[in-house]
Amino acid sequence: MSAGKHTPGPWAAEIARVVPESEPFGFFIRHAERRRSVVNCNVYETAPPVLPVEWRDAPITLTDWKGHHYTPDELVANAHLIAAAPDLLEALQELVAEAVEVWEYAEDYAHIERARAALSKATGLPQP
Repeated sequence: MSAGKHTPGPWAAEIARVVPESEPFGFFIRHAERRRSVVNCNVYETAPPVLPVEWRDAPITLTDWKGHHYTPDELVANAHLIAAAPDLLEALQELVAEAVEVWEYAEDYAHIERARAALSKATGLPQP
């Protein structure tokens, strides 16, 4: 249902570690069927050389170079939340559309207003 200009889902999260047992230093959100990254987030100012080339050229790269010091748990949680974004967007759009269609008072319900505000934030477009 989403007609946005974002990279279509599904997206997948890959947690980046120098070696499998080490703490994560970042994450990469990529299209699940392609190896191209959508978003990279790491704790280095530039991508470490251990990364595959396709992870280094994401259109959006977030770094921790200003000292925000994300914990490993935050990095992993953020990765999963961002990877779910296209699915969440589509599900919320469908839910709001159906609620308005079948429920007479949906327009007056605060949760519908919050959902529409979230949709507007996600798409950059005003919601009806």
